[in-house]
Formats: sequence, structure tokens, C-alpha cells
Amino acid sequence: MNDYGYKQALIKRRPLTGCEARIIGMGEQAIITVNAHPEPFRQKFSIGHELGHWFKDKGKVGNLCATSDIVPAKHQHSLNEGRANQFASELLMPHFLMTAELKDRGLNQQTVRHIAEHFDCSLMAALKRTITMDRHMGFMACIKKMALDAILIRIDDYPAYFSATNNATRLSYSAYY
Repeated sequence: MNDYGYKQALIKRRPLTGCEARIIGMGEQAIITVNAHPEPFRQKFSIGHELGHWFKDKGKVGNLCATSDIVPAKHQHSLNEGRANQFASELLMPHFLMTAELKDRGLNQQTVRHIAEHFDCSLMAALKRTITMDRHMGFMACIKKMALDAILIRIDDYPAYFSATNNATRLSYSAYY
């Protein structure tokens, strides 16, 4: 990446294990190493995530994060990781552009596919960003195969009685909107 006024970050693509990306910085320069193997939209989000650490957490010790830190288990993640994820989301799908794209669109598969194609991101990223824009009443629940860990994303105004349970089966894939 180029100079952003006062900070520079060089991007390198290399095979990584245990993480999708990492950043090492000194002074006003940094090197972001991103895993060379994932899909391009995953690489972009990982780079945005590391830039979030660079801009928001610079100078703080302990900014290393594992793959499991990026997608929180049991609704928990560190403040720094959540902030870095929000930074990446806003960088790749800016609020003002999302607002324009969501105008007069309902929360449905066509909208999510449109957002994913328009911003060149994954369907999951498009769905999460669409829901957190607070333009639609909805929620997203992701349950890993053969595990009880779940991720629940919902807007603050969504009624609490609509929530995911720990007894969903692998056949539970319906969404209501």
C-alpha cells in the first residue's frame, strides 16, 4: 500500500499457518504479510483487518491474533480484534456506499448477492455488513458443523426473543425475513 499521509504499509503474500495475516511495524512503516492461499476477497479483508490494527492499535504490545480471533467463538472476541474487523468492513464496504446500494432493497438473498458482487466480498461478509447497517430487521446465526460454537450477529433493536439456540441441527438452514 502507499503512503497514507503519515504511515506506510507494504503488503507481501506468503503461505502462512495459524493466521490469515500479520503486521509488523516500526516507526511509520509496516509490513503486512497475508496468506497467499485464500480467496482474493479473504485476502482483502485480512489486509483491511491488519490495517485496522495499524491505524487503531499502533504502539500497543500484543497485537498478534490467531485465525480463531477473527471469527469469534461463543460471541466473544477482544476489543482490538472487533475494532480491526469493523475497520476492515468499513474500508471495504463504506457506510455511505452501502447506504446507496441498500436504498429501496429488502433483506433477501438477491440483496446479499448484489452487495457481495458490488463490493467483491464473500456472501457472509455482505450479509453481516447488510444486517449491521441497521436498515433492516434481521439477524444472522452461523453454527459450525459438529460444534456448539455459534456466532450471532443482530442489530441492537432486534427483539431478544428472536435468538439462536444451541440445539440447531445440520438441516437447520432456513432464514426468515
